[in-house]
Amino acid sequence: MLRGPIEPAVRTGHRADNMPADKSNRQESILKEKNWLRFAAEACVIVVSILLAFGIDAWWDELKEGHREQAYLVSLRADVIETIHDNERVKARQLQEQERILSIAEMIRSGAELPADIRTTFPTVVLPAESMDAYRDLVASGGTTLLSSEEVRGAMANLLQRIEYNDRAERWALDVATSARMIVLSSEPGSMNRDHLSDIWVVYVDIGERLIEGKNRLDESAKNALAALDASIGRMD
Repeated sequence: MLRGPIEPAVRTGHRADNMPADKSNRQESILKEKNWLRFAAEACVIVVSILLAFGIDAWWDELKEGHREQAYLVSLRADVIETIHDNERVKARQLQEQERILSIAEMIRSGAELPADIRTTFPTVVLPAESMDAYRDLVASGGTTLLSSEEVRGAMANLLQRIEYNDRAERWALDVATSARMIVLSSEPGSMNRDHLSDIWVVYVDIGERLIEGKNRLDESAKNALAALDASIGRMD
């Protein structure tokens, strides 16, 4: 008996039964992959948004700090300029006073006739005005860390130290001059000879020289601070 070709019913039926399942698995896999991509994209957006927010806050804070620092630098610059001008005024008066002291000291030394009011003639210690208010306030509040320039911080600290040193020297000079004056005034007229007067006026001359030297050093420190401030302000413009 002739038989025709046997149809691969089993194979055909097996492939036909599994095709819908394979297709469903692929669709499910694609859907999961899309979901993961969507979740990853959303997570990236959230992370980027947070980082961007932090970045904006940091930028804004830095901008505000920069404006605050610039305002302080301008105030400090005005303080330093005022200090320079006041120091020049005080030094000019002290130099005039020193010329008078040296003139009388020379008269005593040379034996020339002394002024009739020699007993009541005393040197003047010229005191400066109070200065550096902005920087003193900044130091008192602990805000010097706001100054980003190490050069500015160092120059301003040196200037304040010089001012305070000069203040102590001026108070000391005033005390010494006052003590010398009391010695002269408490003596009997005519009891002090030229040697005594010479010793006292040597002290006066020394006081004057110390004060003027202090003014010169203050001028140098103030100009260094001004140069540092101008450089720092220029970098921020």
